Amino acid sequence: MNSSTDFLRLSASRLADAVLAIPEIEGVTLSGGDPFDQNLESLSAFLEQLRSRSQLSIMCYTGRLLSQLRVGINTNINEHILAMIDVLVDGLYVDALNDGSAWRGSSNQQVHFLTSRYKHLDSGIGSSRDRMVEVSLDSSARMHITGIPPSGFMERLSGGLLARGLSMAATDKEEEA
Repeated sequence: MNSSTDFLRLSASRLADAVLAIPEIEGVTLSGGDPFDQNLESLSAFLEQLRSRSQLSIMCYTGRLLSQLRVGINTNINEHILAMIDVLVDGLYVDALNDGSAWRGSSNQQVHFLTSRYKHLDSGIGSSRDRMVEVSLDSSARMHITGIPPSGFMERLSGGLLARGLSMAATDKEEEA
C-alpha cells in the first residue's frame, strides 16, 4: 500500500516460508497498515499457510471494531480470517489514551480472545503495564522501533542518546509525513 517504501512482493506461501524459517518465534502479529485494508484473499491465504504448517499464534491489531468486521460486504472472508486469529485488538490507536497497557496501544482499544489459546490471560490484560518495544539499528545506522512505545519513551530515548553525544534525525520520508 505504501509505494514510497521499497518492498519485496511474495506469495502467501513464500511469506509463510520466510516466517516459518525464523527460529524460536512463538507467533505472528499483524499490525500497522491495517491488515483488513490489505488484499483479504492474500491475507487469508497467508494465515491458512501458517495454520496448516505450524502451531504459531496469530495476533492482529486493527483500527476497526470487531463488530464492524462482522458486517458488510466482506463479512464472509472477514469471518474466515477472524477464525484463524487468536487475539484481536480492535479500535483506533489514540495517542492521548496511551496508558502503557502491555497488549493494547490506547485505553479505548479492546482485546478480544477469539480462540481459547490465551483466554487464561484475559483477567490480567487491563492491569498489565509490562509493555516492551524492540529498538534496532540497521547497517545504515537507521533506527527501527517495533511495538507501541509507552508514553514518554521517545523523549527518554532521545535524551539518553543526547547524553552520549548522539541524536535522532528524521529521514526525508518522515519529514514529509
